[in-house]
Formats: sequence, structure tokens, C-alpha cells
Amino acid sequence: MAATMTVKLTSAGVDTSTVDLYTDSDGYTTPIASNISTAVLTSPFGYTVGVPVGANICRVQNTGVCTNYVDITITT
Repeated sequence: MAATMTVKLTSAGVDTSTVDLYTDSDGYTTPIASNISTAVLTSPFGYTVGVPVGANICRVQNTGVCTNYVDITITT
């Protein structure tokens, strides 16, 4: 891990509960964080996690009933 990022969401759908975080550095294969509650991600502080070298996009992937995801560009 070369750096850290804080992931914050402005809202989450009603069917969301927990998410896994992935990056494009390995083709979204291995989560960099698992079972993060959407309550934490929508809080004012968000969730801080280490970012692998070469990552440009963070994928927030729902793990419950809802299986949608959102890709967020990592900015410095």
C-alpha cells in the first residue's frame, strides 16, 4: 500500500447494508476492505483505507440483496 484514501458516499440505497472496496490495480479481483457498513460510508468521516500502487479507480460493491456498484476516481 502506497497511500490512503477516504471513501465517503452522499447517500446509499434502501437495499444496501455492507460493501466491499476494490481497485482497478488488480482488475477488481481482491477487496482492499470488506464488510464496510453503508452507515460508516455515509457518515461525515467516511472510511479510510490503504490504496495499492497503481490504483486509479475505487469500486464500492454492495454485498447484500443489492449487488450494484459504483466506480469512483481516486484523486490526490
